[in-house]
Amino acid sequence: MEMCAVVTKCEKKLTYSHSLVGTALTIEWVCSDTHRNGRWQSQPRYDGIFATNLQLSMSTLLSGNSFRKIELLFRFVNIACISETTFLRVQKIYAAPAIQAYWNTLRKDLLESYDGSVILCGDGRNDSPGHSAQYLSYNFGDSASKTILHTEVVDVREVGGKSPNMERLGFERSIDQLKTIIRIEEVVTDAHIQIAALMRK
Repeated sequence: MEMCAVVTKCEKKLTYSHSLVGTALTIEWVCSDTHRNGRWQSQPRYDGIFATNLQLSMSTLLSGNSFRKIELLFRFVNIACISETTFLRVQKIYAAPAIQAYWNTLRKDLLESYDGSVILCGDGRNDSPGHSAQYLSYNFGDSASKTILHTEVVDVREVGGKSPNMERLGFERSIDQLKTIIRIEEVVTDAHIQIAALMRK
């Protein structure tokens, strides 16, 4: 055991303690007479969060993995893992704003490159099969270039809890935004009754 040598003739043992914050290990030591103390951390911090905790959260999200599966893997191999709360906090504070900013820039450049009319292909996708979905994403793409031009997310609470109505709302919002930016020549969708009725108007 290492002894304190800061003060002459002090031979008190150094007491060590450790703590884990997600994947980060912190070791602290102190002499019982407080002559010597220190701290070591296994990774640097970035904006108040340990770097590997941030990287693990981001890589889990961007690879399309489930946090619970990653957490289970870490538990099987006996490696410390971040909590689900940390994962969701990183997603909200760092990941979502960065992804949204990148998408907005990419979409703006893409739409500004169009100088002619566009044939739009649109469809909605629920987050669960059937008619009990919480969210729907409605996507419009250019039939010629096969690129996504717009994505609209609809919450079922916006349509009074009736999930079959989400697709029409997603369609309307998307068209309202796109028609102010590009010239729409034709719109192609599936045989959705509400959208067909809307187009007939």
